[in-house]
Amino acid sequence: MFCLSGAGRVQCEGEPVQEIRAGDTVIIPPDVRHWHGAAPDKLFSHLAMSELNDKGEGTAWFEHVSDEHYNATPAAIT
Repeated sequence: MFCLSGAGRVQCEGEPVQEIRAGDTVIIPPDVRHWHGAAPDKLFSHLAMSELNDKGEGTAWFEHVSDEHYNATPAAIT
């Protein structure tokens, strides 16, 4: 996923929320549950690519992100 503009957030299951900004690239390995979207008070535009698995299946959509996860303070970028 490549952030084109604005500010967003991404979180892989079991990891802290990360902030992403224009120019950032995020690589999410196959079969890793995650969410991504705009930061609560920002616009966010991105490009995302995904591949089909060996069964021809693409992206799997799960439950909505909770307000608690969405509003969590992002971890510091290292």
